[in-house]
Amino acid sequence: MSVRIKGSSVVLSGSPKTVTCAALPQLSGSFEKADCNTVNGWVWASNYPDSAFTVELLEGSVVVGTTVAGNYRVDLKDAGKGTGKYGFSLAVPASLKTGQARQLSVRVKGSSYILSGSPRTITCAVMPQLSGNFEMADCNMVKGWVWAVNFPDSAFTVELLEGSTLLATAVANIYRADLKNAGKGTGNYGFSMALPASLKNGQPHQLSIRIKGSSNLLSGSPKTVTCSQVARIATIEEIETIPDKLQELDYELVLAPNPTDGRIVVSFKLSRNHVARLSILNILGNIIAEETAVGNDTGISRQSYDLTAQANGVYFFRLKIGDKVGVKRFVITK
Repeated sequence: MSVRIKGSSVVLSGSPKTVTCAALPQLSGSFEKADCNTVNGWVWASNYPDSAFTVELLEGSVVVGTTVAGNYRVDLKDAGKGTGKYGFSLAVPASLKTGQARQLSVRVKGSSYILSGSPRTITCAVMPQLSGNFEMADCNMVKGWVWAVNFPDSAFTVELLEGSTLLATAVANIYRADLKNAGKGTGNYGFSMALPASLKNGQPHQLSIRIKGSSNLLSGSPKTVTCSQVARIATIEEIETIPDKLQELDYELVLAPNPTDGRIVVSFKLSRNHVARLSILNILGNIIAEETAVGNDTGISRQSYDLTAQANGVYFFRLKIGDKVGVKRFVITK
């Protein structure tokens, strides 16, 4: 190439110069799908079949995510598109999940090429702002809590994991006064589940708690338990031996009415400023309600419970004062 002054025959010194430029990619592709989890599609250049291009997810002119279109897809291969390694899948950013409509496009990075199928509109519900804690794991129980500050009336299901293996699930809906007193909504966010018998084999097991439907592991995960086969004592067997101790303690523990439709009042002796731990367990030994009580000047404490949401069956009320424990059985029938 040479440069000449217009209207003259003067060619600038330094002329000519030689350049060799790569051919522009002959791009084609499609923005195929967008939902509240992922966006999907493909892009390739027929004259660069061994190249994988980076794509940008746009809202208007704002880049909200990027990924490389290098996933193998047999449909692309069968359609005669080179190696077939031109697919992409990108998680929808949490910032887009606001309950508002979002119009999205996909562009090849470093170009103005917008994939066909753009734009697409998604409207995604607000994501729960989760927090929680995996507090305890022993050879009997696994306990903790989880809640979402922006969904205070929701109860979330949690999963007990060993590695990626799902062992058990529970709903985090047990009332806990400590959570309520800490400003965590209704306080109905505790969970408790029996440790699976399959883990009681004398080997260490590293356990985590995950919120179902998410990748969120609770803080406190993982925890390790090592339980011998001797520890395989059924929770209910353990509970049924405790009532004998109640006669020795003589706390005048009374549950009324019993049987009950789910509404029950518990009364018991408790000296002034003494602290008692109160628990209600189902027939499997799972705690469905738990709180503390402090003795008053009368020496008699009363607590009311509404268990109408629980199924018909046998339940246990456990009273623990210091290292002494008493239990009484009651029946819900509606």
